[in-house]
Amino acid sequence: MPGSRKCEPRFAASFLKPTRDLNFKCLAQGKGATVTARFGPDGLAICAPSSASAGVDEVFQWLYLEPV
Repeated sequence: MPGSRKCEPRFAASFLKPTRDLNFKCLAQGKGATVTARFGPDGLAICAPSSASAGVDEVFQWLYLEPV
């Protein structure tokens, strides 16, 4: 497919496992599983809205600081 990039397995695992682990932690605490990954021009971050009370630094955990 023109213009697409192949997703390297290690790159995919770099955000899938932390996202899964945080969702599991939220579910164990009786919260919804709202953790997701955010891709953008500033990189890749795990976004955990349930951590908002701890501050913005806890909501976004940056895994990759290059455009994705």
